[in-house]
Amino acid sequence: MTKKSILPLLVAFLEESLANEPETPTLTPELKRIANALERIAASLEKLAPVSPTAPLQNGTVKTETKVVTTQQNITNPPKNGAISPATKVATTQQNPAAKPAPILAEPIVLRQYLEKHNITLDKSKTETDPKLERLAVYLGHNYAACEELYNLLKRNLNAPQEAFSYSLKEIVPAHKKIIRQFCHLLKVAGLLEEYSYHGSPDFKVQIKASGTEKKFINGAWLESSVRHEIVRIVEPYGENSKQQFKIWSNVEITCKDGAKRELDVLFALGKKVYCVEAKLKPDKEELEEWVKRVKPLGLENKFLLVVAADKSIEECQKLRQTLGNVAITGLDNLEQTLLELVKTK
Repeated sequence: MTKKSILPLLVAFLEESLANEPETPTLTPELKRIANALERIAASLEKLAPVSPTAPLQNGTVKTETKVVTTQQNITNPPKNGAISPATKVATTQQNPAAKPAPILAEPIVLRQYLEKHNITLDKSKTETDPKLERLAVYLGHNYAACEELYNLLKRNLNAPQEAFSYSLKEIVPAHKKIIRQFCHLLKVAGLLEEYSYHGSPDFKVQIKASGTEKKFINGAWLESSVRHEIVRIVEPYGENSKQQFKIWSNVEITCKDGAKRELDVLFALGKKVYCVEAKLKPDKEELEEWVKRVKPLGLENKFLLVVAADKSIEECQKLRQTLGNVAITGLDNLEQTLLELVKTK
């Protein structure tokens, strides 16, 4: 019961009690003054009382009551030493939402530390390329089988004097026609073609002329860029899901302990493991055997080496793997599966 309701009752009680006294049928002046004072106090408390939830304010808005909710306390047995008993704790779910999971802790081993451990000096690494060239590399990597023939013709026409040449699409399936036209468009956007035109029925051909720029990219650097992109796309999410840090370098130049210089296409780390990747268009067995020898100073077991051979079938890759002593070899079509198998190796 609030003060607002108690005081009028006290006034009424005093009046009724005194009225029932046989010796005092009326209030004395002193009692009247007390009663009037109590009524004034009650009136003042009414003005201070909270506004009703539906009572409109002057500006037409409605003010709601502010309610404080507390749990019942054991007043007769207060807690000792000023401690707050469990019964007096107020729920704070909205003010203090559940804490977020602890962040993934990075593995202590990174690529630079690994190289230092093996007395190898990092001379240079490149992780960024022109976005237009990057887009072209990724597209060609995903559609190499459809674009391979036109791509090889383009490589043969890089050197001056560059000449325009035509490529017929008559015998090509519709899906591959669309892929080839998009490939030519991306070549033009990246500045690698001086001329590009498409001729529909009845010719169904494309006519292109190389600009003579970015020869290194066209001759094979695009594959390194494409492979790097695919490693990031495939391995980085796997690392996040398995709570392992992922680091990658591409176009790495190093100096070994004996002073020998080495160039590595891709070097990446997942957790505590380091992997070396080589990207080649048409490697033969002897070339791959030489590469395995050149990366020996890294101190990596063969199971942590990977060769991406753009022109090799799954069967050819399996044969080369046996010849090279369990070095992983894959074509572009099977790259994702091979990468996942590689990083899961213990």
